[in-house]
Amino acid sequence: MVAHIDFTLKRRGRIVDPEHILPNMGKSFDRHLFRHMKESFIRDGNEFTGEMLTRAPIRTGQLRRSVRQKIAGGKLDTLILTVASRGHPGALVQEHGARITPKNSKWLTIPGPDVKTSAGVARTSFKSWASQHKGRMVFLSSTRGTGNLVVIGLTPQKRQMRKKIAWILSKGVTIPGPDTDGSRSNFGFMETWEKFEDARVQRGGRAVVKAIHDSIQEKS
Repeated sequence: MVAHIDFTLKRRGRIVDPEHILPNMGKSFDRHLFRHMKESFIRDGNEFTGEMLTRAPIRTGQLRRSVRQKIAGGKLDTLILTVASRGHPGALVQEHGARITPKNSKWLTIPGPDVKTSAGVARTSFKSWASQHKGRMVFLSSTRGTGNLVVIGLTPQKRQMRKKIAWILSKGVTIPGPDTDGSRSNFGFMETWEKFEDARVQRGGRAVVKAIHDSIQEKS
C-alpha cells in the first residue's frame, strides 16, 4: 500500500511467492490467486467507498463524489487497488484541518442564516447580495473579540425593518482537524482506510486459502 498527498492509496496483489509454497503448481496457483485476490480487492474498495459515503461531510456532496476506486492489472504482479479523493480542492483541508485566510480580498465572506441553504451553502455571492442591498445593510463589530464584522440585512416588512444576520466578514477561520486542534478529521479518509485494515488482511488470507484449494483440486 502506498499513500500520497492527493489521497491515493494503493494495495498490490503480490503477497506470496507460489514457487516457494507450491513448487509444482505455481502457474495454477497464480491464476487462482489472481481471481480470488481481485474479488477481495473489489470488496475492499466497495467497503471503503461505502463507508466514505456516510462519513464525509455532505454539504454540497462534491467531497463525497470525489472518492473513487479503481482496480487495474491483468495479472497478479500488476494487480492494484487504488482508492482516491480527486478533483476536490477542499479534501486536504477537511482531512487535516487548516487556517483559511483571504487571498484576493480583505475579508472572507461567510454566509449567515439569511443567505445560506440548510446545507450551509450560500445562495448568492456577497458582491451580488451587497449590490441588491445598497442602503439596507449595517456593519457591526463582533462582540466576541474576533475582529470579525457582522453584516445585518434590512428588509422592509410592514411598518418596520426586518433585521437578520446575512454575512460574517472574517480575516481568517480555522477548520478543526488533527493538524490544527488535534480533533478528529472531518473527512476521515485515512482513518477509514486504517479502520478496515484487519478486514483487508483477512480477505487476503482467505484468497490465498481458496487459491491453494482450487490449485489442488485442479491437479487431483
